[in-house]
Amino acid sequence: MRTRSKQAKKCPVCQSPMRKNGHDRMGRQRWQCDECRLTAGTRNNTKRRRTQLAEFLDWLLEAAPQRKRPESARNFRKRVDWCWRLEPRIEPDGVVHRVVMADGTYVNGWCLLTAIDGE
Repeated sequence: MRTRSKQAKKCPVCQSPMRKNGHDRMGRQRWQCDECRLTAGTRNNTKRRRTQLAEFLDWLLEAAPQRKRPESARNFRKRVDWCWRLEPRIEPDGVVHRVVMADGTYVNGWCLLTAIDGE
């Protein structure tokens, strides 16, 4: 019997530790639960998401074309659709101003607020 890895996944069904069970055809690690015999693979979307976000920001901020690859603009929009749902984390800077001028505009159903201190 194979030994369990220190990075072993927990089974989503029975919560027991899973053991390594070879690799799939793409070379990703497969896991199997000894209790319920469930098999699962691992997927790391970090690199793919980072690339998609970079393409989206290029298109949004620099007026780059919607397609760098040989695909339709519709496929590009479907692929980067998740980027519209990102919510930035803005930390308050703690500076107090006497006068603040604010303005807002609507973009894709969201209200974009801008504020300046008048200087």
